[in-house]
Amino acid sequence: MILESAPSARRTASLHRVLSRPAEAPYIQTMIRHPGRTRSGIDSRRPAVVALLCAALAGCSSSSGPSGETDRYRGAYEPRTHHFELTHATTPVRSAGLDLLPGDARADSAGHVHVQVAIRNSGTAPRFGPRGVQVDAFAPASVWPLNAGCRHPIPGDLLPQCVFWHFDSYGPDHTLGAGRTSVPVEWIFDDPGDLPFEFTAWLWWPHG
Repeated sequence: MILESAPSARRTASLHRVLSRPAEAPYIQTMIRHPGRTRSGIDSRRPAVVALLCAALAGCSSSSGPSGETDRYRGAYEPRTHHFELTHATTPVRSAGLDLLPGDARADSAGHVHVQVAIRNSGTAPRFGPRGVQVDAFAPASVWPLNAGCRHPIPGDLLPQCVFWHFDSYGPDHTLGAGRTSVPVEWIFDDPGDLPFEFTAWLWWPHG
């Protein structure tokens, strides 16, 4: 039989008194003021700060341009005249001087609309070209891009990202010199009702 020493017995009794004592008012008030503080001293507000930082970083690496106003273009097609246009709807610094130049559109017997689109640098300095042009917000919704790397959206699911690839149209250095126009890229749309349609386009610069 092992007998407990007197100092150890006194420590056990003291610990028992501390554990069985009701919480004092100052301690309760501290817990009310800091309900999310953990034993390690980490405040529950830290995840919120981290979330704000992540949101700020995400804004700096937007696929459609830097934080702030996006580089939005308006696209429209009129089947009676086969006129296809792409015009600036907003012009932030990043897309200023970069114009989307469509040629005349044509429709085939399958209800597909074909148009050749180039990108022109009308500025006075060379520009690194965008990877591509993202398109969305089609009206009517029956119209859909066929060669932009996306499928028709699944009802209730997130909208897919549709991007016409232009990165290889600038040459081996992937830049557009001042006043230079890229090689045209064919955009193809499914327009089953041979209807006029509109959509939104964005220059696509991923990760910065």
